[in-house]
Amino acid sequence: MQTSFKQDEIIEDNREPIGSSEFPVRTYVIATHIYLELNHNELHYETLIRDTTALKEFITAKFKAGKLSARIADMKNFSYKKILAGKNNDGAKGQLKPQLKQIINNPLLFGQDIAAFAEKILKDSYEMYPYMSIAAYFSLILLLFNQRNTRDGISSNMPKIMGCPVRGYQVIKS
Repeated sequence: MQTSFKQDEIIEDNREPIGSSEFPVRTYVIATHIYLELNHNELHYETLIRDTTALKEFITAKFKAGKLSARIADMKNFSYKKILAGKNNDGAKGQLKPQLKQIINNPLLFGQDIAAFAEKILKDSYEMYPYMSIAAYFSLILLLFNQRNTRDGISSNMPKIMGCPVRGYQVIKS
């Protein structure tokens, strides 16, 4: 008779508490936010983030964290989403990267789903800025092609035919 165990269950049961020097409190808070978001319970996060004692208890229970820094009291109303959505907030956005990378690099502690979601956040929020997505690149090519061809008298309906909406588009008539 062969018994099979899921690796995550074995690891979760045998985890030792992590010392507070391992990760900053902010890493645990972001992981908590992601965990509750993935479990469709962001409202609970909004409640936890305002109650330092409850937040400490949740982090200790969920992530087996040891003694958490007193800086957790400074995390009231913290939201990684608000930081990412903020305009002219590049410095604060950049400060999220190390915590997201810590979550990504420790899936056994934070969970595979949380680590994968943190990786998606990192990719979507940071790595897409210097590069264009394929769809954006294709739209730009169509826009430039269309602008060039409207000056030459060729049909200006190319984006409409291709099913691509193009905003800020003007037809130049001779």
